Amino acid sequence: MSVPAKEKLIILVAPTGETPSRDEGPNVPCTPEEIAEETYRCYQAGASIVHVHARDKKTRLHTSDLNVFKEILTRIKEKCDILIQLTGAMGALQDPSTKEWIPPKDEARMALLDLQPRADMTCAPTGSSNYYGPAGKYATLINTPDFLRKFFRLVKEKKFRNEMEIWDASYLHNALRLAEEGAFDKNGPVWLNYCMGEGDGYQPSNVRQLLHIIDEGKRVFPQAVWELTARGSAGRIFPLHAIAMSLGCNISRVGLEDHIYLPNGDIAKNNIQIVENAVRIARDVGREIATVAEAKKIMGLPVK
Repeated sequence: MSVPAKEKLIILVAPTGETPSRDEGPNVPCTPEEIAEETYRCYQAGASIVHVHARDKKTRLHTSDLNVFKEILTRIKEKCDILIQLTGAMGALQDPSTKEWIPPKDEARMALLDLQPRADMTCAPTGSSNYYGPAGKYATLINTPDFLRKFFRLVKEKKFRNEMEIWDASYLHNALRLAEEGAFDKNGPVWLNYCMGEGDGYQPSNVRQLLHIIDEGKRVFPQAVWELTARGSAGRIFPLHAIAMSLGCNISRVGLEDHIYLPNGDIAKNNIQIVENAVRIARDVGREIATVAEAKKIMGLPVK
């Protein structure tokens, strides 16, 4: 099941999200300036896609403010030509009065697709979940079939490349049902991100589950491009990425949104260190790293 070394690997970096904080040790980028600079340095280290969340400039908490997203996109595009993926899940938002974590509104999530400057990609989980997230509490992420139908329709209209987050096998079959309803072409350029966790309410980050979800994904969507996102301890994350790289994954997603560790167990200082280690591991298993132009070809995007 090994993959020919000539097939390039895309490194996708997720530099920030709703959960990680600087109290944990790493320099998590929070402001648009910080996110853009971190993205540029990750691009120089080998990343060809960046996954974008936004945070409030003052509170540093997760935000759905379109102006903040717009500033992040503008600043990144001023620095480099890395491909930009907007979050479609968006994650939980904190109510300023009650301090409770609440799901974002569907309208806010879909409004990101109208932003200018325009991003290249988006994503959405194909199911709902209760996950252990911000501030050590469970948060609920809701993706109803009605929302997903609307989201996929808008993605198609606006010609975004869309990633489907697969947090367990049921998400694959939710996606298949939507495809059979006509939400998207199951024989087209399907993009699956196998997301794995560790005690956070999602499928576990272990080899048995990884092999199962890869096999089930190939059965349901045999032509799909696939990606790995792994969360948990250093002893789980990087071995899983090495296995996925060896088995032919097209994309490895790494970064402080998902984990704060380096392969040796040390806490990363920044996202650049994490990307550098992902690049090293890829080359150790015989995979070279895709440039932005090569990533466009792999993902079926126009190459200018």
